[in-house]
Amino acid sequence: YTNLSIIGSYLVKYVAATCVVMLFGFMVGWFYRSNFWMAFIYVGIVLVLAFFIDAFKTKKDIEFINSRIKDKIRNGKIRTVSVANQSQEIDQMSSHLPG
Repeated sequence: YTNLSIIGSYLVKYVAATCVVMLFGFMVGWFYRSNFWMAFIYVGIVLVLAFFIDAFKTKKDIEFINSRIKDKIRNGKIRTVSVANQSQEIDQMSSHLPG
């Protein structure tokens, strides 16, 4: 399950949710044998809506985190270092190591 593609992951979730809805629906009388296909439509609609809500919330969270990082950089609480400076600092630190 963890090695599936994103689409494969959503398909597994869709099939699992549909199976749960169908089993529960048959037990409580939501569906009859003639209209069980409605579970596929209901689950599909709910999962698509949930995906869009999750994507919107994730985008908002990313924007909030990025704004906090920018604020901390402006206030000097986070020091930015370029890759070239990092490699120079590593070379300097490794030159002081014994051996």
